[in-house]
Amino acid sequence: MRLIQFQFILIFISLKKNCFGNEEIVTLANDENLKYRLHYHIMASSGWMNDPNGFSFFNGDYHIFYQHNPYEVTPGNVHWGHVKSKDLVHWKYLPNALTPGEPYDRNGCFSGTAIVDGNNLILFYTGNVDENNSTNYSSQNQNMALSGDGVKFEKFSRNPIIPFPPEDGGSAFRDPKVWKHEDNWYLLMGNQAKENGRVVLYESKDLKNWNYIGVLASSWNGSLGYMWECPDFFKLNESYVLIFSPQGLERDGDKYANLYQTGYVVGGYCYEYNHFSYGHFTEMDFGHDFYAMQTMETPDKRRVGVAWMGMWESNFPESEEGWAGALTIPRELYLEEGKLIQKPIRETKLLRKSLLFSKLITVNGMEEICELKAAEIDIDTKLCADIDEFGFVLDDQEGLVVKFYLNETDKTFNLDRGDEDPRKTGFEELLYLKMQIFLDASSLEVFLNDGEITFTSRIYPNQSPLLSIFSRGSCALDVDVKIFELENIWEKCN
Repeated sequence: MRLIQFQFILIFISLKKNCFGNEEIVTLANDENLKYRLHYHIMASSGWMNDPNGFSFFNGDYHIFYQHNPYEVTPGNVHWGHVKSKDLVHWKYLPNALTPGEPYDRNGCFSGTAIVDGNNLILFYTGNVDENNSTNYSSQNQNMALSGDGVKFEKFSRNPIIPFPPEDGGSAFRDPKVWKHEDNWYLLMGNQAKENGRVVLYESKDLKNWNYIGVLASSWNGSLGYMWECPDFFKLNESYVLIFSPQGLERDGDKYANLYQTGYVVGGYCYEYNHFSYGHFTEMDFGHDFYAMQTMETPDKRRVGVAWMGMWESNFPESEEGWAGALTIPRELYLEEGKLIQKPIRETKLLRKSLLFSKLITVNGMEEICELKAAEIDIDTKLCADIDEFGFVLDDQEGLVVKFYLNETDKTFNLDRGDEDPRKTGFEELLYLKMQIFLDASSLEVFLNDGEITFTSRIYPNQSPLLSIFSRGSCALDVDVKIFELENIWEKCN
């Protein structure tokens, strides 16, 4: 959760109960004006949403919480919104799980995690106090809240459980991630030390009393930013993966193009000595809108993650509709030769309503396919030696043209939303290209070659865009195209 000052804008007031499960303060615009409302992504019921929190499985349901401002369509007054699902794709809104108001969290319940202990679902979060005069806790402090039913949460009577950052750390001290290893609980969080981002580790036997162990990883010379947010740490295969969102990385060519990044390092870890030996930092996604991924292990032992499909200081045109912010579709994570692979969870197939298009087409130029609103688009082709460019275009025929393509000359994948802020990343030699594309009313997620590379961006068509597939070069390509219409999981609530 980023600490920043914003100017708030109140939309208008309504205190009606609705199918979203809360008394909504910001009301959505009329149904016919909700052109950007997503069909199958988790999004703010109304008001503002950013980081996913507390991704967990409890009493037969998956739970995702999120940073939520129910009063405005801008950040601030941070609550924990809440959705649950039986299958990771069909979600239901629940009442807000956490509301600021205690002295230690009166200015916001910032990001955190959830664990299951016995019959309780327990949330760990950062309390934020803007003007702190207390000697009992710092302006950012760590707390927990408990629930027996997974819906109503009671804050622990002895909060904060970690009132102060380490002595050598600064006041930026947030976003706890908790897990169990053998007989001990561990808590990892971001902390700024001078101008260096880092993550610090605590240990506990009972979840209430925590001992500081030390620094798990750090940007010693500032080369990896001044603050690391939203850390996640887990074992995958025989290696350990640390995901975090650094602030303060300088752009390096096509790398680190967003204001802030989310990426990972991989290495070996020894619990006994708190020693993490890791390699270089790698970005997880190359689109415009991807931040603060949080993961969990499913009952069938898959590592699944979800991220905020947004970016700080970006425009959110949907705010005119009374809401702002969404999450990515959940992604299965795999580790192959030290590289983190992201694939759409297999449950996304449950969203398929109908097969709209299935054909092997020959592409030599531009081939119009069909207009789409919410769809999965699967494109497979064998590349020829004389191809210069290959990709797809989404054109709403009212001024928005989104182009995604492979450029063989400079060996890059490119995403151009028609503005002056394209995204690209390089690749090595390719013989085949497989694209799995998830298009929604105002979002685009592209998975290349079974998740080796991903691009995630918000897009804002004024009407259902026309999909075209194109190639440029002296050879024609045989392209297998399948398109599935995807379900609107929120239909009864719109």
